[in-house]
Amino acid sequence: MSLNKRVLRFMLSGIVAATVAGCGISGDRAGAEATSLSFWLAQQTPQPIRDGIAAFGRENGIATEIVTVPDPFETNTLTKWAAGERPDVLYWQPATKFFIQLVPKANLQDLSGMDFVGRTRHRLAVESGALDGRTYTATVGFPAVFGIFYNKDVFARAGLTPPKNPGDLRAVCQQLKAAGVVPMSVAGGDPWTMQVPVYEMLTDAVAGGLIERINTARAAWTDPAVVAALRDFKGVVDAGFTNPDVATASYADQQADLLSGEVAMVAQGSWLISALTDTAGAERVDRSIGFAPWPSASGKVMWQSSNNASVMLPKTGNAARERAARDYVAYATSTGYRQALAAAKEPSVIDGIADPPGVSALRKAVADAYLNRSVPSVDMQAVASFGDFPTLMSELIMGRAGPEEVAGRMQEEFRRNAKLVGVEGF
Repeated sequence: MSLNKRVLRFMLSGIVAATVAGCGISGDRAGAEATSLSFWLAQQTPQPIRDGIAAFGRENGIATEIVTVPDPFETNTLTKWAAGERPDVLYWQPATKFFIQLVPKANLQDLSGMDFVGRTRHRLAVESGALDGRTYTATVGFPAVFGIFYNKDVFARAGLTPPKNPGDLRAVCQQLKAAGVVPMSVAGGDPWTMQVPVYEMLTDAVAGGLIERINTARAAWTDPAVVAALRDFKGVVDAGFTNPDVATASYADQQADLLSGEVAMVAQGSWLISALTDTAGAERVDRSIGFAPWPSASGKVMWQSSNNASVMLPKTGNAARERAARDYVAYATSTGYRQALAAAKEPSVIDGIADPPGVSALRKAVADAYLNRSVPSVDMQAVASFGDFPTLMSELIMGRAGPEEVAGRMQEEFRRNAKLVGVEGF
């Protein structure tokens, strides 16, 4: 899901021209009203968000055009962005390494004065999709939390509990494999999914400040902790602890296999819950699937806000549409958010909007982990892209690149991209 060097350089070199071109768009008269708005969403955007956009349009007499950007979402979105294309409303990654590439001050509306900012909980308005004290993002969903999602029936039949440390993890995988169950799913056919297990293997290092040190050139992506995480991920595959179609299995396969009990565990972000619920319904998911932190010494979990819950407003030069886009944000953080919560059945992140009835035990377990033992994820902290990480993971599991080579390429890309975006020390 990361942006490659070529696209980043193109984007940065063309950003001023694109901004000027955008501002040159013929704007509506001061009193004119917008009749349409365009939205860019990812393929995995849950249906309730799409329904909310449609409801806003109906209630306000505005035609809503949804553009679903194909995977890899980040790369394809930034390619369109670099070419000067702009939607009125963008659901985008607030993680720093992606967010910074939009050049927010020049290209996004400043939302700091809007009502939702003071009502947003957990400092999300100032920590997620914000820069230099300005809020550019409305967060309309609970942060995604990384961990292990496991099939409760499979674990019960095997007499096992979720692993609590790396030694437990290997022992659990061995016992599951001996019982004829695939211990862990890896969806190499959708390479973006392979980022999460590697990030989770870095939990203790991230909790110990590794990314901050890399950002300030006091450490590098070639750090032993990074190499060890890459080696451990490859080791899980080589030990036969994953599905045999590891190179081709899709994100949809991963969900189906977890629900059916064909695989016991999936290392993924909690956006998985929405995907599972869309497929199987909340009741079955809550009955069948459990959550546990990735086994680590620190007991921490990583969090990041998802693009599916992060609303940004590009500057388009069309005054009427920019006003209407702000109206959408006001709706999405009030009436629309209340409706979305009723469908998602997750805890609220906005004061004045109560948690919906029926928040599942699974959602509560994820929320508890976030509130009590979380640290920002690798992507939330990294100040620049470290290359096309999903592709690197594909090369790693296929044996085309070793852990040391992958780490070296990550560092080289990070160094170049940090210099491109003006990070001090690079």
